[in-house]
Amino acid sequence: MANPYTGKFCTSCGQPFLEDDRIAVCDTCGQAVHLRCWRAQRGCGSPGCAGVLRQVIGPENADAQAPLREGPAPSPAETPQQRSITEDLTGDAAPAPTLPERPVAPPAPPAPPAPAPMADPADPQRPLRERPEIEGPRFVSLYESRPGLAQGNLPLTLEELTLLSDRVERKQTARCLFRSLSDRPIRALQVDLLCRDAQGRPLTPVTDYTLAEFNAQRGQIFGQEVDIPVPDPNTAAVDLQVKRLLYADGVMEQRQPGAAPVQPVPAPQAPLAGGQTPIPGGQTPVQPPQAPVQPPQAPVQAKKKSSPLKWIIPLAAVLTVAVLTLVGLLVVRPALRYNKAAALLQQGDYYQASQEFRELGDYKDSVTQARRASYQLGLRQMDAGQYSQAILSFQNATGYSDAKDRITQCQNLQAYDEAETLLNQGRYDEAAEAFDRLGDYEDARERAREAMYWKGIDLYNGERYEEAEDAFLAAGSYRDAEEMVLSCRYLNGFLLYDQGDYAAAVEIFDQLGDYEEAANWRLEAMYEYVQANPYADDERTVAYLGELVDQNFGDSQELYEQIFLWTVSFAINTDENDKTTNLSSISREQKIYFHIKLSGPNDGSGVHLTAKNYWPDGDVTDTDWDDGDWYDGSSGWSSYWYNNPSAGATGTLTVKVYADGQYVGEASVEITP
Repeated sequence: MANPYTGKFCTSCGQPFLEDDRIAVCDTCGQAVHLRCWRAQRGCGSPGCAGVLRQVIGPENADAQAPLREGPAPSPAETPQQRSITEDLTGDAAPAPTLPERPVAPPAPPAPPAPAPMADPADPQRPLRERPEIEGPRFVSLYESRPGLAQGNLPLTLEELTLLSDRVERKQTARCLFRSLSDRPIRALQVDLLCRDAQGRPLTPVTDYTLAEFNAQRGQIFGQEVDIPVPDPNTAAVDLQVKRLLYADGVMEQRQPGAAPVQPVPAPQAPLAGGQTPIPGGQTPVQPPQAPVQPPQAPVQAKKKSSPLKWIIPLAAVLTVAVLTLVGLLVVRPALRYNKAAALLQQGDYYQASQEFRELGDYKDSVTQARRASYQLGLRQMDAGQYSQAILSFQNATGYSDAKDRITQCQNLQAYDEAETLLNQGRYDEAAEAFDRLGDYEDARERAREAMYWKGIDLYNGERYEEAEDAFLAAGSYRDAEEMVLSCRYLNGFLLYDQGDYAAAVEIFDQLGDYEEAANWRLEAMYEYVQANPYADDERTVAYLGELVDQNFGDSQELYEQIFLWTVSFAINTDENDKTTNLSSISREQKIYFHIKLSGPNDGSGVHLTAKNYWPDGDVTDTDWDDGDWYDGSSGWSSYWYNNPSAGATGTLTVKVYADGQYVGEASVEITP
């Protein structure tokens, strides 16, 4: 009877069941999955199902479909964590390892953190970015060894070795099961795990790894569900060698290189005819050769002419043997290897199948079948997230199906995955650049904006608002990035205000217009600037104070009167007696008169007037009206000329006037040739 599940599909990996597959059936929901899938995900994988493995159907029991072991069904209180795969396989209770709960999604990365409470009380909460949940099974089987591999002189065989890819943790592990051939219980093993890439090249091995806590009896299947970590993510196939074995009585046995493997002891057989006793394996002992009986010597006769048949017949025999040998080498042996490779391909051992087909060269369609096997291996590796290995496999499959397109797809997936890793590590600029390089691939452009958004959040939480604003600007319309630009600018204005950089704060609040309380804080920053710089010759003070007075802000009027208690008016011309004409330019050939009129409090108080003169050539001279104090309404002049007018510099002449050392006003004229 054929396997009843052949042609149906595994509910875990989605692949069809083959005739030789070992199929696990859940005792609760009845789902059927590959035995390797059951072991990889520690169950049938059905959502909410806590079933236990009760039946395995394979070539050895497809007719009977018998339960794997006898025994009562588990009690309702007994969970999958209380029963181990070893127990289900052997019927012997074994301490079950503590299994981690399967997460709905990968753990949230440490960066970026959730936005902390910010200085702006109106700031809304912003949820953390979540990585999407993976599709399909968490564990994918990349490689499986054939059962019954001998371990040299040590009394055990390797029954199963599986290379698994964890798509959540993004790592590889190996799991193994053994069969004891020893009459003494086995307690522990020390093993080496040999690793190879998709091209068969050796990678970093795992050496002297200890598997312990056994009490394996003869014929018992044993092992651990504790994974052996695989160090190199490029691993595509593994081999395992047991180096040492520790028995329960404390005796240790070492593997001896070149020693014949231990064979299982066969069942007793009846004596053969003639009193012969069968040997292990059911073969009849070979009788020792006896000395040949020498025929009697014939009398020497005279030589006769030899017949051609005497040498033709032996030669024909030799040629026949040679032809048969050649046929075996050229026809039978390649056919056998081809059938072996085809079986490996059907069993899903794509790596080994590709190697076998490739070694067959041009035999039949071996080239096409090698490419097919490499293509299927690439699909498996791609599903497991092993994009580098998948690219190599698809390159080996060049010319088969859409292998070329698959290479491009893997390259994009690998670049996308690397960009995602950079984003999760908080390396936002590199992540944004990596996503940008992907162009229009999937949502890469949106993910680039996402990277800059989270960079802005980190900088925002660190009160680096100016840099955060730039990051949010680069994020464009992602989430609330546009609102965060204004928030950063607003808080940066406050930061500059607190640092005493009032002019910069005024500029930022001015850019924000009517955002929040920016307009009021703009006037506050102006007022603080004037308080810190109460100088009538400060252009910002003059401008800010003028607007503050216009807005009737606080005591700005009183501040204005204090700063501008005394003021002067000017008339610039070439006439000593003209106090009204004001020229903008005068030739250097003429004498220049600055007529000055002082205004101030009409209380009879006076001040001493001085001036500083700034010439076009950069020279600075002083003027001192030392003929007494000036009062409200006082007027006078100062004159300026070149001793050698034709050599005088042209440009701007500026005169700044001070009353008792306090700046009160200035005026300028352009000196022309």
